[in-house]
Amino acid sequence: MKAPGALSLRAPFAFLGLFSAISIAACLGELFGVSVHKFVWDGARHVYTIGFLTLLIVGMSLRVVPAFTGRALVRLREARLALAFVGAAAVVRALQIPVALGWGGLPLYRLVGTTGIFATAGLLLWAHVLVATLRPKAKATGSVALPAHAHAA
Repeated sequence: MKAPGALSLRAPFAFLGLFSAISIAACLGELFGVSVHKFVWDGARHVYTIGFLTLLIVGMSLRVVPAFTGRALVRLREARLALAFVGAAAVVRALQIPVALGWGGLPLYRLVGTTGIFATAGLLLWAHVLVATLRPKAKATGSVALPAHAHAA
């Protein structure tokens, strides 16, 4: 089995670029006397932590573990789903910035509040894939041959 595609390693850097752009825009706004709502900074922080750091950890581990252990990922489909959950959580969490600007209102704010569920589900699924991959293989179940000295008794 192959590791998840190159997108799993490009996505974190896209979120890093988004975080940088949001931070620079907010800093420039404050320099020119525009008050920046605390949700803008909170959204930027989550774009960085979930979108960059968490996706980078998940994406890299799904490539590094097989490389260093010599074992293929046991559940490749679940690994891709874990990446999708964490990525979706980062995208939706970035929507906190439009909420801070007054767009979307309460429905969008409530949607943003659900991202922790998706990020946690992705991380638990990621852990499940890694544990299944690193679990020692079970020995074949069959008749066990007794040593020669055991028959003498």
